[in-house]
Amino acid sequence: MKLKTAILLIVAVACGTAGSRMSKRLFSKPTAEERVAVLAARNYLPAGTVVRDSETLFEETTVPLGLEPEDAVKRLGQLKGRRLSKPLNAQAIVTTGILEEEEPEGVAALKKEGRQAVAIPIGDSGGYYFLPESRVDVICTVIKDGQAPEARIVAQKLLILGLDGAADKQTVTLAATAEEADKLRQAAAQGALRLVLRVPE
Repeated sequence: MKLKTAILLIVAVACGTAGSRMSKRLFSKPTAEERVAVLAARNYLPAGTVVRDSETLFEETTVPLGLEPEDAVKRLGQLKGRRLSKPLNAQAIVTTGILEEEEPEGVAALKKEGRQAVAIPIGDSGGYYFLPESRVDVICTVIKDGQAPEARIVAQKLLILGLDGAADKQTVTLAATAEEADKLRQAAAQGALRLVLRVPE
């Protein structure tokens, strides 16, 4: 074999090996992961929450394509006016399986049940996140000079119709019977009121 031919053969083999290695690296590079947009809860939402303002309660997030729940909600319009049948943790993806029609429990229906809307001031929420349509117990704490604070339950399982004010000083509107409304007003004049969120039974 001539020297020139041998040199060309060595060069060809070297080029072939280098090309093979480059091809492997090129095709083994991970491709950009395809993702899909879904909706998730911004904060913890208790069961029974009725979605009035979907943009406030939910936000868009992305997950790898194929890993999203089959019934994941992808549009805010699917949520408005719907009720959650189960609680949602913060950042949990919302699915159509936990959405129900809104409860027919408006103010007009409450009046037929002998209930009325009563507004009372409340203090620190104690870390609870309250929403309209939640059920709560109302606790009154009375502090007397030289005595330990006395706490008592004023009313139970009342429906929240609305909330107004800052987190540490709010006015809550509750659906209560005439008797419960009187107790709430008297308690508000005697001490500080706070709400305790009830766990759905």
